[in-house]
Amino acid sequence: MRFWQAKHIGHDLRYPLPYGNAVFEGAFSEHTLEHLPSRYAIKLLAEVKRVLKPGSVFRISVPN
Repeated sequence: MRFWQAKHIGHDLRYPLPYGNAVFEGAFSEHTLEHLPSRYAIKLLAEVKRVLKPGSVFRISVPN
């Protein structure tokens, strides 16, 4: 599944993502990580890695 074709689903990012392993070819996060406590941000990054296929791209934008 291409990441831009995925349905938009609301989700509490402190918990595991509701997707299987290695299902996406890319992910994008803009102004999100800075709003999470460090322990949840680290867990989220691990979850994004889990749902991405090998060789995928994860773009992250945070202020400064």
